[in-house]
Amino acid sequence: MTGRSGAIAGGGERWTAAGSARWPLVSVVSVFHNRALYARDSAESLVSQTYPNLEIIVIDDGSVDGTFQVLESVLAGRAVLRRQENRGFTSTLKQAVESSRGEFVAIHGAGDLSYPQRIERLALMLTKYPDIGLVNSWWERENLASGEREIGRPEPYGRMAEQLLASNPFLHGEVMFRREMYDRVGGYREVFTYAQDRDLWLRMSRWTEFSTVPEVLYRCRVVPGSVSMDASKILMQCYFSALAVECATSRTPDGLDVVDRHGADALAHRAPSEGVAHRLARRGIDRMLHDPDGAWLLVKAGLKEHRTLRTRLSYALVALYRITFLRRLVAGLVRLKRSFTTARMQRRDRIADR
Repeated sequence: MTGRSGAIAGGGERWTAAGSARWPLVSVVSVFHNRALYARDSAESLVSQTYPNLEIIVIDDGSVDGTFQVLESVLAGRAVLRRQENRGFTSTLKQAVESSRGEFVAIHGAGDLSYPQRIERLALMLTKYPDIGLVNSWWERENLASGEREIGRPEPYGRMAEQLLASNPFLHGEVMFRREMYDRVGGYREVFTYAQDRDLWLRMSRWTEFSTVPEVLYRCRVVPGSVSMDASKILMQCYFSALAVECATSRTPDGLDVVDRHGADALAHRAPSEGVAHRLARRGIDRMLHDPDGAWLLVKAGLKEHRTLRTRLSYALVALYRITFLRRLVAGLVRLKRSFTTARMQRRDRIADR
């Protein structure tokens, strides 16, 4: 499977009439909510795609900051553009996919950028390899507040169930999948107000293979209000992500999972998890120096989730940091630990490169 990815990039293949008898219709779907500052170039990146047979569906989900007007100025006459009262991301994304006509469906995150050949490259992969049901690409992530950037080079391939149980290697906005596979597994489930992607990928992984195009074809922009910028959203993301894993691993003999059995109340029936507790503790410590209140929310939730030495220590550390005269001491300890961790990782990388 990795060899397939390399063939796409290394050969510099392009989609041409000579290379294929037809261009499968690809539907790109995107849901915007209050992203006026980032909507113009995000929408322009969609209408600038090199792929010739493209349906673009964009829904403004109750924005109040002028997002719709910006989208309209770019997409009028060039895309299916709808405006509605706020219904929530998962419900609206599900609506967009189900109204699409494409054989393949590509997601595009609001405010993000799809590079010009993104759709062409991903559609070529799905067309050449019928056993692949979902494909992504390498990506760039930019934090607009801090200016930090990172390049993601995930290598998902084959049957992804085991890897997806451990972690989710996808951003969500960079993927393309077969509509037939989406319908087979039941699509996005509205119970998942967060981690709806991981739930869907886990269900797809039972039936199909995944792969990647090893080129940076997508830029994710982390903006104020994003999940990773808000502690309360991080908390819910952790809970729903754990629910997705539990759904994949705890089915009844007749194949029903927690959501099938409990519907909208499924989250209340999720089993506590030491892994979730440690993840919340770690995220709390990571936020402590720049968002003490958010850190406090996360470490308290981690301790409630599962009492371990790690969650107790994280709780105690953030509690001490909230005491003004101890703040400098605690901050120094956290920075020292981070320096030690960074040095250890650098040593490990140097050894691996030998």
